Amino acid sequence: MLYLQRREAFRAYVPGSMATIARFSSPEREPFLNGRVINMSATGIHVTFPGKIEPDLQLNERFDALIRIQALEQNVDMKIEIAYYEYNRERNQTMCGCRIVDLQRADQIIINRYVTFLQREELV
Repeated sequence: MLYLQRREAFRAYVPGSMATIARFSSPEREPFLNGRVINMSATGIHVTFPGKIEPDLQLNERFDALIRIQALEQNVDMKIEIAYYEYNRERNQTMCGCRIVDLQRADQIIINRYVTFLQREELV
């Protein structure tokens, strides 16, 4: 069997029990956007936010993000860029995929360690 991976990095799903929280901030938006990380890789994250975000998110819009990784008792500060977003009316939530931009080496190590941890948890 041949498997071709289209992504640069493995994407690990974050179980709800591990409650990884994202807080986005931007000088153009008030207040903070608080959401939950659904999955994460070394190069990006998928986050859901309650309700509809107004004004709409823009592709390539940049935010400062604080990711609270409770399983590792770590906070990671990063800059992210919106790759896509969608409002789901049935669930009343906004979902967005984000690219991680210019991550510091120490924070990259924390993200890599967390993704590896999540991979191991999936196997158990």
